[in-house]
Amino acid sequence: MLISDRRDAFLAAAEISLAVESAATPTGAIDSVATVGVCDVSPGAVNSTPSRVKLETDVRDIDLTRRDIVLRAIERPATESPEGTSNFERKF
Repeated sequence: MLISDRRDAFLAAAEISLAVESAATPTGAIDSVATVGVCDVSPGAVNSTPSRVKLETDVRDIDLTRRDIVLRAIERPATESPEGTSNFERKF
């Protein structure tokens, strides 16, 4: 497969991970935390294009309104990825 034709799920996950890192910073609060803790890449072989990635993130804040702003900032890039289909699921 030509590199221009591949849809690398890990590249989308990397963009989302960067969004997670930067989402909590603008709040200016020390209580805003956003971290990617798990990145599960499939099929997990060095000679294949990743077709699926599962990210697990932790987003916390003592102010629920601020927390929700951070979640929305992460949700945008997670659902608008050009690399393929994304499912954004909140678990509380």
